[in-house]
Amino acid sequence: MLNVDLWFNQLMHGIQNQTLTNFFLFITNIGSAWVIVPLSIALVLYLFYKDERSKAILTGTTIFLAATLCELLKIMVGRSRPSNALTSEIITQSFPSWHAMMSLLFFLILIFLYKDEIRNKLKRNTFTSACIALIILISFSRLYLNVHWLTDVIAGLILGTIFALIFRKLKK
Repeated sequence: MLNVDLWFNQLMHGIQNQTLTNFFLFITNIGSAWVIVPLSIALVLYLFYKDERSKAILTGTTIFLAATLCELLKIMVGRSRPSNALTSEIITQSFPSWHAMMSLLFFLILIFLYKDEIRNKLKRNTFTSACIALIILISFSRLYLNVHWLTDVIAGLILGTIFALIFRKLKK
């Protein structure tokens, strides 16, 4: 365990209250596999429906490979979660954060696919800002709820960014 992980975990413990906990429990669920996986499937099906087969295959493949790598890393690293988590349904290992990695990847894919199609500048900026805000809030929720160490979330964000940049490069 890194000292920064312990320090940040204790920092989060010091700011927790019931209102914030309820808010971040709601936010963290948006980044869960129960939400991201069906949304990803719906996105791939929508792309097929719109006859954008190459984008559909690229999207599905990218998300599948990222999720698979994340699960493999969890098994290989075998890092335990913080013992002071505010939620107890966690059964997987801690490193890297699936929520951070996969929500970043999913919402960046949405931005890469649809941002340029939104002609109205205010709507385009609102769409992009909402996607980025969800990435930040979901990632922070994992820290606030003490279900991940800081370095788990950072690693998830880095890995998600790598997959998103590969997606962006291959999309062109």
